[in-house]
Amino acid sequence: MSYTPGTLGTAPLPVLSGDPLAPTTGGGHGLLGTYYPTPDLTGAPLTSRVDAALDFSSVPVAGLPAVWSGRWTGTLTPPATGDYRFSVNAAGAFRLWVADRLVVDNRYADFPTTAQPAPVHLTTGRPVDIRVEYSSAESITGTNLHVGWQRPDPAMLSRAVTAARTADVAVVFVNDTTGEGSDRTGLALPGDQDSLVRAVAAVNPRTVVVLNTGNPVLIPWLHDVAAVIESWYPGQEFGNAIAALLFGDVNPSGRLPVTWPASERQGPASRYEDLGLDTERYDEGILVGYRWFDATGQQPLFPFGHGLSYTTFRHSDLHLTRPRRPGDRHGTGHQHRRPGRVRRGAALRRCPACRPGTAQATQGVPESGPAARSEHPRQLPPRRKRARRREQRPAPMDRPSGHLPGDGRGVLT
Repeated sequence: MSYTPGTLGTAPLPVLSGDPLAPTTGGGHGLLGTYYPTPDLTGAPLTSRVDAALDFSSVPVAGLPAVWSGRWTGTLTPPATGDYRFSVNAAGAFRLWVADRLVVDNRYADFPTTAQPAPVHLTTGRPVDIRVEYSSAESITGTNLHVGWQRPDPAMLSRAVTAARTADVAVVFVNDTTGEGSDRTGLALPGDQDSLVRAVAAVNPRTVVVLNTGNPVLIPWLHDVAAVIESWYPGQEFGNAIAALLFGDVNPSGRLPVTWPASERQGPASRYEDLGLDTERYDEGILVGYRWFDATGQQPLFPFGHGLSYTTFRHSDLHLTRPRRPGDRHGTGHQHRRPGRVRRGAALRRCPACRPGTAQATQGVPESGPAARSEHPRQLPPRRKRARRREQRPAPMDRPSGHLPGDGRGVLT
């Protein structure tokens, strides 16, 4: 087994400074900074100066209050042609424009967070405008602003691709960064991680991608890889747990606890601009999660409750018994068969919402049984048939939308 990094990941990039930068006016290398004693770039500026780098952990100019704002402008002349990465690690509100494109837009971050947009392709010797805006008003940790970049490094990606080409199986770990006090501004994986996955999958069809994320993300390369594992920020046992799944010591038995959108345009809040800074209105009412997708006819990438394993499960002969007296529970039952050859597998089932004349099967926390007693899902041996019977209290009927894809390219959890 070998390990080869193919990206610098999602940590803050090295500070952007030096010869590539030129201020809008004035001499030297850097960006022209204009400092305001107000939180929103209004009023008369306190001062202007050329800053060689934006790397501040405290108020950078004497006389500025704790809550201040600033704007920096200038040009960046690329030393080589290629894809450039940028990062902004900051607490507060901040924006970054490169080549007249708004690539970072974070309205607030109570604590320091790192924004990493997709790479920007630049040409050797051709200057592009660069602009940064910052306000410390939303920060509860004081001034914190660090703008970084990474020059094109095709050799790093090439080494990862070479390692993948000669491997029996390539496993790519990708990451998202989320935290307290800041909203996600999009669903795409930060930085150049999508490019890494595509490059590896192009040379090795047996590529497995492990998502180290806390929420759904866009996975445009889904049908180019053999499998995807969603690990959900697993903690200190991350390595052991993933190894057990990859080597088949444990058969994946989890199910998605959320609906996984196919694009950023799905769901009740489909743009960062939809989020309110001071007041958030939940105008969707009860149409939360899969209910919104069902009511609006949106087809998600994966429905709530989806999950694959190394074997197959079949459910049949679903039946429902009516309660004899008001308040009695509905009874449900079905035949459960696992025809796959893998030695063990687990399936979770629940009928949380059944009323006379209707029936459904979905996922959730049962009111009784092993899961309610904090027991692990029961592993069924191969080719064994079991009859299951469940009793549930009456509840309003809600039907999850979508279907379970059977093409083997789904999310294993």
